[in-house]
Amino acid sequence: MPDARPRSACAAPATVKRTNCSRGFALSHTATGRLEQATGKADSGCFRKPGYRPTRWTCACRTAERPSTVGEGGEGFCWVFIMKNVFRTRLRWAALGLLSAVCLSGLAQVAQGTLKEVVVTATRIEQPLADVLASVSVITRSDIDKAQAQSLAELLASEPGLEFSRNGGPGTVTSFFIRGQESRNTVILIDGVRAQVDQLGALQITDMPLAMIEKIEILKGNASALYGDSAIGGVINIFTRGAASQSGAFGDVSTGSRNTNSVNVGYGSKVGDTQFSVSAGGYKTSGFSSKNSNLILANPDSDDYGSGYFLANISQSINRDVQVKLLLQSFQSSANYDGFDASSYDLFNKKNDVVGVDTKVRWNDSLTSNFNFTKSNLKYEDYLNYKLKADGLYEGSQDAYRLTNTYEINQNTVLSFGIDQSVEQFTASGDFGYRMNRSLLGYWAGFNSRQNKWSFQANIRNDRINSIQRDVTDSSFGINSTLLGMGYQWNSNWRATASISNGFKSPTLYDISTNKSLVAETYNSVEGGVTYTSGPTSARVIYFETSSQNFIDYNSDWSVASNIGATLIKGIESTLKTTWFGNQIKLNLIRQDPLYLTYNSDLARRARIYGSLDLSRNWQGFDVGTKFSAAGERNDQNINAANTSVQKLDPYTLWSFYASKKLSDHWIGRVKLENAFDRSYQLAHGYNVPSRGVYLSLQYRP
Repeated sequence: MPDARPRSACAAPATVKRTNCSRGFALSHTATGRLEQATGKADSGCFRKPGYRPTRWTCACRTAERPSTVGEGGEGFCWVFIMKNVFRTRLRWAALGLLSAVCLSGLAQVAQGTLKEVVVTATRIEQPLADVLASVSVITRSDIDKAQAQSLAELLASEPGLEFSRNGGPGTVTSFFIRGQESRNTVILIDGVRAQVDQLGALQITDMPLAMIEKIEILKGNASALYGDSAIGGVINIFTRGAASQSGAFGDVSTGSRNTNSVNVGYGSKVGDTQFSVSAGGYKTSGFSSKNSNLILANPDSDDYGSGYFLANISQSINRDVQVKLLLQSFQSSANYDGFDASSYDLFNKKNDVVGVDTKVRWNDSLTSNFNFTKSNLKYEDYLNYKLKADGLYEGSQDAYRLTNTYEINQNTVLSFGIDQSVEQFTASGDFGYRMNRSLLGYWAGFNSRQNKWSFQANIRNDRINSIQRDVTDSSFGINSTLLGMGYQWNSNWRATASISNGFKSPTLYDISTNKSLVAETYNSVEGGVTYTSGPTSARVIYFETSSQNFIDYNSDWSVASNIGATLIKGIESTLKTTWFGNQIKLNLIRQDPLYLTYNSDLARRARIYGSLDLSRNWQGFDVGTKFSAAGERNDQNINAANTSVQKLDPYTLWSFYASKKLSDHWIGRVKLENAFDRSYQLAHGYNVPSRGVYLSLQYRP
């Protein structure tokens, strides 16, 4: 049995090249055993992304799945006690969530219509949120404005079942952990189309500007039978601001701590059967030093970050049965980060361009088809002291095709089926440059039905994946995924749900470059829960469990990937939303065991218990609120130690306060105080997080 060590959690890096590991860099093998890029000294054979951990292998550091920013900190005071009483705590909080829902429902005011929200991510067809069997969270444009978050990671941080981590400030490596799964086991969709990843499987949209977003749906649980490769922890579906149904300008300006400023402007209109929306914006902050120079040699100056975007949507109704949409999107960012020199200037530029066409055809009253084509291009540039590094250029492209058909058998039963295909290409510069290609083809079908008090969901999918390096096929395999779910409505308030599913995570192109005989990681999941709804009150308690086989890890000298690992993640997710005497309450608590069985340790940067509480109300014309969040102790790798060294990250609690006021029919003023008590905490060992900050914004809406 291998020595116990914290399994790394780095999110997949930008690019990693095959190289001689004796040249001052090696794989980090701390939390997940997966490859992750490390920010490090300029060295041939390694492409770095800001925030990747310094380890024996500068190119690939899995020590913390892309850490993120959450902007608030503090030391936990209540969670420590709670974690000592694991089993009793789980039952106590689960019971408390449902008991609170029952009690508060009697005091609740007029229903807010949250459960009437229509979602598509859970089944790939439109469904009222109240009818969905899986656990789905929805973030509306109104929620985004109210949160006044400085990043996508910060916005998602308070959603049930989701943790995040980041190696420093904005633009550095950011990881999303859904229900304790690896960040690489999360699929991000943009308007329903899988977002581009790099050849290490790294998520590339973690710093997407919030001004581009209209709505986010978060599906938690194994969804490979719906979305194929990597959809083990869940799916984050981001809907960009679409074509406007009415004419009007919109925009906002904001300013705040650390010289943070942003401007966003846009205009939308409807002319006959044509709707369009165009928007653009920029964000700039002086930031803070990514690394703690008291723990490791690093440039102590502030690491600034800037980004800009352009977004255009056009929708044309050809007739009552045919609609065509065009999407144009461009995003670029520039982030300073801390390498391994106290005086060096390290800069990382990223550019992502997307063009997409979507056609919807209603053949008859029962059958509807959707065809989508999206082309995206990704480019990384890594600079040292204002010069592009010899191995500092990486480029990737993705052509994605999607065909979705929906057939309504009757009012209560819908059959869906379709095809997903994508072709990916990756190239990198330097002595160890490469050219890699990967093609994915998936066929899927789904069945959803509601019969009296019973609800049923069944999904099946077959995926075929081919990987090619320098025009030679390195890997080719096919795999099936399934999902079966059911629900029972006891009465108008209570509902029980359960599901069983399996899925997979294919080897990344880099994994295959070290070992062509790798097979896909396989995952088996079960979950069951109880939901209570009454008026504006909704409470849910869900037990989830996912085990993996053939987990890909690296050998002792970090040169060859093999299917040698196994993980087991199980837990309880409890949520409550209600209105009580004019107070809007949003509470979530997660208790989980994120276990790496092979090493008898917890997966890195994931707490066994975490949660948040958001309270808001209207007071004398102001909408005011506070958010409290906390997380328990987590494992990580000591930034200055060998790979076997375990570093504990202390529990923390965070407080934020926010307020807004409608100044006129079109203008709204907002203010937020985050990390109100200026706590010091860590999301990744050796990396700093934002201190107390105050932010002001002024919004204009038509």
